[in-house]
Amino acid sequence: MKKGIHPKYKGITIRCVCGNTVETGSVKDDIRVEICNACHPFYAGTQKIVDTEGRVDRFKNRYKDVDTAKKSAKKLKAEKKAQEEAERRAAEEAKEQERIKAAKEAKKDAKAKARARALAAEEMKKQLEEKQKAEIEAKKSVSEEKAEEKTVEKTEDKPEEKTVEKTEDKPEEKKEEEAKS
Repeated sequence: MKKGIHPKYKGITIRCVCGNTVETGSVKDDIRVEICNACHPFYAGTQKIVDTEGRVDRFKNRYKDVDTAKKSAKKLKAEKKAQEEAERRAAEEAKEQERIKAAKEAKKDAKAKARARALAAEEMKKQLEEKQKAEIEAKKSVSEEKAEEKTVEKTEDKPEEKTVEKTEDKPEEKKEEEAKS
């Protein structure tokens, strides 16, 4: 081997971005690495993005708007669907309230009609009773008039006869009455 043509081999430290250091030998002075056995995803079991020139950030920035647009579109669809569902439920509740209100009004109307029928029936009953009473009173008055007519006829016809008979039968009483007057 020739002397002076080979580089000098010496002990150096390899430093990783994660902070790990490894002692080894090399012809270079100090070595800096981005990934070592301590931070490599395969060995560490975690994913770590190492970006020295900002390529990952530029990619994310470029397609961030696309992701945001997709998320916002999904969000808008979900909000629209929720709003439509809320409107549908509100419409159903309004219909149910109207149905309940109509049922209550129908029940109220039925009660009012029943009351009106009951009052009309009572009024007709009262009128019928009054008519019957009037007929009974009319029959009584007619029968009383007939009875009075009969008694008047009897008193007109018979009293003269009776007085005649009385006077003929009892001359003494007649004389006493005349004497008193």
